[in-house]
Amino acid sequence: MILIIDDDVAVRTSVSLLLKQAGYMTASAADPKEALQQLQSYEISLIILDMNFSLETTGDEGLALLTEIKRTAPAVPVISSQATMTRSWNAGSAASGWAWLDRSLT
Repeated sequence: MILIIDDDVAVRTSVSLLLKQAGYMTASAADPKEALQQLQSYEISLIILDMNFSLETTGDEGLALLTEIKRTAPAVPVISSQATMTRSWNAGSAASGWAWLDRSLT
């Protein structure tokens, strides 16, 4: 099952629909607390993680969640994404060896 973590309901719904049409099972979460609950409730094989969960787009909340995911489920691959990349998040993810998908349209 693929876990989609994004605070934007439209993104969660559209990504889930596309993955289901391709034959994948999905679960979704709107925030870090719900994401960790879903991770414990289902056998997750992949996570798609939005890094921003507030109007402040630093990515720090997503980075903290990614760190917790890697601590509790280190074997589960994570594709992290966000529409705007910040300097602090880029530095933190690069230093940790994580990669990301930039969803910006610019």
